[in-house]
Amino acid sequence: MDKKSLLEEHYRKEYSVLVKRSAYRLGNNTALAEDTVQEAYAKALKYLERYNPEYEFGGWFDKILKNTIKDMQKLDRENGIVHDNFSVDPVGDEVIAKSELMEYINAEKKRNRELLTMFFFEGFNARQVSEFLGMTHTNVRQIINRFRDRLIEAPAGVD
Repeated sequence: MDKKSLLEEHYRKEYSVLVKRSAYRLGNNTALAEDTVQEAYAKALKYLERYNPEYEFGGWFDKILKNTIKDMQKLDRENGIVHDNFSVDPVGDEVIAKSELMEYINAEKKRNRELLTMFFFEGFNARQVSEFLGMTHTNVRQIINRFRDRLIEAPAGVD
């Protein structure tokens, strides 16, 4: 399959999932997420010749999307736009504020922060995180599960 066909197939299969995932990172703003995903596809088309078929296409595109989201967030910050703080459910039975969960993540080892942010805030599943970061799926699941265990055991708030 040629590169352009890969991009078209990815768009057909993944667009709605990517919009939902991006909306989390962009303050649950679906319209902004749609714009961001479309911008990422435009960038992917522009740089399609740089894609190396030896690697997973989804991982390559996710890197473009992640960078596009960062660009959008930077632009929002520069324009003074603050997104709502929504709640997340990291352990299944307790809902905590996004800002509080981010405090716990920031208290983690540096190498785990990106993984946990991708999983809890960007909508990546463990397999996607493992592919994106070049880690084994088992290792990613282990880090996520240990983090959840620490959350359950943690007192309210981060010291």
